Amino acid sequence: MRHQDLNSIAAPLPISPAIKGLTSATLSFTLFKMLLTISQERGVANAISATSLQNGVFTKGVQHLVQNSFNPRRSGDIIIWLTPERIEEQPNKVADSGSPYNYDRHVPLIIYGGGIPATRYNRRVCATQLTPTLASLLGVSRPNASDAEILNEIKHK
Repeated sequence: MRHQDLNSIAAPLPISPAIKGLTSATLSFTLFKMLLTISQERGVANAISATSLQNGVFTKGVQHLVQNSFNPRRSGDIIIWLTPERIEEQPNKVADSGSPYNYDRHVPLIIYGGGIPATRYNRRVCATQLTPTLASLLGVSRPNASDAEILNEIKHK
């Protein structure tokens, strides 16, 4: 999807007298449905409104991932995600990460250095565990905001 395609989807629309009396939530939902209908042919897999993210509880799937990364002050009114293997096309951009699909979320974590045993583990870890683990390996205090578990299987010999 080209960057200009996204801009054309989000182009300002003239405000009709019929929608002037709508609440923000109703207007957002209406625009969300319009956006989804228009954009399905352009590689957009789905979309969700900020109102749905703030008022709903999503426990699995892409909506759960989107809700976990949603910030009401920084996120938009409507959040979209592209179909698999698609990225927003921009000049000088040939790759991207951060999609909600498994091929983009499962990446190897390799920690290499003196005293760290050569071992392979096949379990899920979070990026937030890297900071306290590295702090432990270096023998320094972890950052105050770091509350994730240390990867205990990675220890000096």
